[in-house]
Amino acid sequence: LTVEMMHEMEDVYGWEMVPHAFTFAAHDTSYAHLPHDEAIADALAIRRWMVEHGFTKGQDDFIYPRGGFTTEVLTSLKKVFASGRSVNGGRYAPGHETLPPANPHRTRAYMVGNTETVAQVKAEIDKAVAANTWLQLIFHSIVPDGTATASTQYEVGKYEQILAYLSEKGVTVRTMSDALRHDPAPKPLVTQDRDGHVHIKNPNPAVKAEVILYNNPAGQGALVMGGEQVMTWNSAGFQM
Repeated sequence: LTVEMMHEMEDVYGWEMVPHAFTFAAHDTSYAHLPHDEAIADALAIRRWMVEHGFTKGQDDFIYPRGGFTTEVLTSLKKVFASGRSVNGGRYAPGHETLPPANPHRTRAYMVGNTETVAQVKAEIDKAVAANTWLQLIFHSIVPDGTATASTQYEVGKYEQILAYLSEKGVTVRTMSDALRHDPAPKPLVTQDRDGHVHIKNPNPAVKAEVILYNNPAGQGALVMGGEQVMTWNSAGFQM
């Protein structure tokens, strides 16, 4: 792929580029086996390359090379990236994730190998739909029918059948950043924090306003808009 092709994929067809590894050597070695400093330098290098070339949509979401990392590498990358995708394997280690993820820096994925049948992948899609989970399907290399030899290759005919099934089932397909920042759980309009303050959310998301009623005898409250407190009140009246 050229850089121009990658931009066309993002801008025209809705794909998203995310950081994975800067060098082939680092990728093939895996961050699980690289010295810590080398792994972090490689991750920072690919992110810097992406920003310099205009790929900023998915820059915060890292894909561990070969799914591997050490505890030390994971701790360091948490300070740099908002999420990290690991590898759980195929049908022998199902990788369905929750939304929002229980651990955004170790999201689970489902590896689709060249021995995986379309029926097996469809079954995983059905499980995800039934359980309302996030299914990350990993396809490493899409190749012409009848040419898949490596475990990471998958034939285009089978791939197209899976895409058609997703469409048929009405499954929402999201990019990494969209899925990770999407919370399908409805939020209550009225909540109470640990200090006893009551928060009343505005049901209209187009108007960025929030009313806070403070838990004290004076009946104090505040109106917050756009994250800024614009008005307060108590039993004596309102203050702007």
